Amino acid sequence: MTDKVGHISTIEEQVSIAGKGVKKKTKQENPPVVKRGRGRPMFVPTDIERQRVEELAGCGVPEHMIASLIRDGISVDALRARMGHELIRGRAKAAEGVGKTLYSRAMAGDAAAMIWYTKAQMRWSAAPQEIRIQSDTRISIQSALTAADSRIIDGDARELPEEGQE
Repeated sequence: MTDKVGHISTIEEQVSIAGKGVKKKTKQENPPVVKRGRGRPMFVPTDIERQRVEELAGCGVPEHMIASLIRDGISVDALRARMGHELIRGRAKAAEGVGKTLYSRAMAGDAAAMIWYTKAQMRWSAAPQEIRIQSDTRISIQSALTAADSRIIDGDARELPEEGQE
């Protein structure tokens, strides 16, 4: 376009007037617009959120509840993807603390802690077990041992026949 005096205002107009047909712009173009995909923007957790997730996981709070407590609520998938390490670390720290306390109490002589430790960690069991000899017959180990003890004490012990002999 020309101004009031008749000067041509842009190079584009000068080129088009000259007839060369080449378009050149002197003005800076806007940066290209980056289109985002659909849905929410990508979740990037802060250090405070990471610490909070670790603490909540250590207290045994379920993942779906932790996800609802972060910002306005995030999906469980986003929680696992972005803060999976914190979830694992929080649970591990809690297990470490409980394990150390249990072990120290058992070593100090606490009978309940000793029993729990042997059952849970050493796979010991105090429950009487039953053995099936035939489809209808059940024998309790506890009652068999008691009966055997009474026979030995009374002097009524006898040898059992070997397999195949009766």
